[in-house]
Amino acid sequence: MDNHKPIKILKVKDRDNKIKLPREMNSYLPQMKGEVIMVVAPIAQGKCLCPNQLVELKNSKKKLKDIKIGDLINSKNGFVKVKNIFHNGKKECYEIFLKNNTKIIATLEHKIETQNGMKPIKEIENDYILCKTGYTQINYINYYDEIETIDLEIDHIEHSFFCNDISVSNSNFVSNWFLNPELAQGMFDTIYFLSNTAHQDDTSRFLIDEPNVIVFDDLNSAKVDDIIDNIIETQKQYEKKDMPRIAIIFDDIIGSLSIHNSKAFSIASRARHYNILNLFYIVQKFKSVNNVVRNNITHLITFAGIYNSGELKQLENEFSSVGGNEGFTSLYKREVQSKKYNFLYGNLQTGKTYLNFDKLLNSNFTNETE
Repeated sequence: MDNHKPIKILKVKDRDNKIKLPREMNSYLPQMKGEVIMVVAPIAQGKCLCPNQLVELKNSKKKLKDIKIGDLINSKNGFVKVKNIFHNGKKECYEIFLKNNTKIIATLEHKIETQNGMKPIKEIENDYILCKTGYTQINYINYYDEIETIDLEIDHIEHSFFCNDISVSNSNFVSNWFLNPELAQGMFDTIYFLSNTAHQDDTSRFLIDEPNVIVFDDLNSAKVDDIIDNIIETQKQYEKKDMPRIAIIFDDIIGSLSIHNSKAFSIASRARHYNILNLFYIVQKFKSVNNVVRNNITHLITFAGIYNSGELKQLENEFSSVGGNEGFTSLYKREVQSKKYNFLYGNLQTGKTYLNFDKLLNSNFTNETE
């Protein structure tokens, strides 16, 4: 093992551009209209910490493995409530030593807070990192071991907390979808991006800087309804044949909306009437998804990190076609569950399921495989 071995920095754009496109989508993508794309991406996916590290409560400190749901732990925003705890299995971890003599043990995918926003450890070069005592830099990184890992979900808009006195957080797939020239780059006149954390998630920076992207944050149910109404009214100013080609992204906000009557849900059944080519719903848990959306999903993308058997069962019941004869749960566990950036892509209209867009796993209409 080499001590003080520098890590290779892999930028977001470099990683994104490695994604390949299913062959039939070269002709399919330009024809998209009213597509509802559900992305299930657990908050703990790929981001894991050593369970023996310390977090601060109001009157004591605890190891991560001893934290319970409901505990109040320290963060840059004061003491925040633990909403969920994820045991993510064995993963390769590294010791990250900072120049102020603090350290943290985590996967290279785990995000820590820099002066330029949250970044995965593997993408940090000379950034200054936020600690409880102020900002400092990484001194060096050593490989640690393959160990059992853990992560927390925090009941706060920024999803951050201090671990070993370092501010940590919970690919951006959606940025890749809209910016990759092999996917949907250039298809849209306007992209509406609704996300309370758009400006805190460093992997969104490429998307929100695009001139045709309009970002909405500081959202609640009433504001979202107004935004949807305004988008529709804007589209209706044009004849149907001249309507701008638009997309709407709901990034991890639908769990906080009224599941029965939010216009973020009802638009799923009417999107094509307003030339909404893509509706993206990005969620941590599928159970928060309204039935109107479920009935209109045309694409399902499920990332690594789903371990809850009830969640997997619900996905299997809802999308039995994605798993083919093998079944969704079995296929997901074998190909994706513990494999960091992997995801299943099920096109419910073509009846095909892919691993990471580039390997055909199942076709319901033919015996074709790759």
